[in-house]
Amino acid sequence: MGGKKGLPNLDNARSFYQGGAASSYVAKRASKAKWKAEDLFLETTLKGVQGKVLDAPVGTGRFLELYRQRGLEVVGVDCSNAMLALARAAHPWATLEHGDVASLRFGNGAFDVVVCVRLLHLVATYEVAHIMRELFRGAKSHVILTTYLDAKPYVSGRSQVHVRNDAVWNQPEWHPPKPQLLMKSKGVPYYALHYTR
Repeated sequence: MGGKKGLPNLDNARSFYQGGAASSYVAKRASKAKWKAEDLFLETTLKGVQGKVLDAPVGTGRFLELYRQRGLEVVGVDCSNAMLALARAAHPWATLEHGDVASLRFGNGAFDVVVCVRLLHLVATYEVAHIMRELFRGAKSHVILTTYLDAKPYVSGRSQVHVRNDAVWNQPEWHPPKPQLLMKSKGVPYYALHYTR
């Protein structure tokens, strides 16, 4: 899975979040409206949810404290050792593993809830279907994700919106979610989706 530098694909997403990008990640984004909207959505969605959570990619552990407050057992997975180091330093109690969302080591239905925030817009369209299969394979009853949903791509820095993809919607055995608008970036809507079964 390779590609030109700057274009959305898993290889570029993997390499970007090593080193310096990891160390400045939270400071650059924590005050942004989209982060606050995501935080509120996840906090609201997890009310009443019980069991075990997979957060992939877990990044710097942004939601780990929320899971703990909700009494949820959590496993966080990320391919960036730099991001995991920051997560471990801030949340030494958490179970955090080096791994890849494209190839999760867990069995089918190993988690009650799978959370995937701020990833799908960073990968190529052809990679979305595979990632979605892995996320849903690991989930028993809930999948929570965020993504841009728009047929019209735009390029902004290194990210390109292109996720108006059948893979997002075609999930047999799962109730299709009603997308919740979190924000717009350059006029392109960014949504949270909560699948249940």
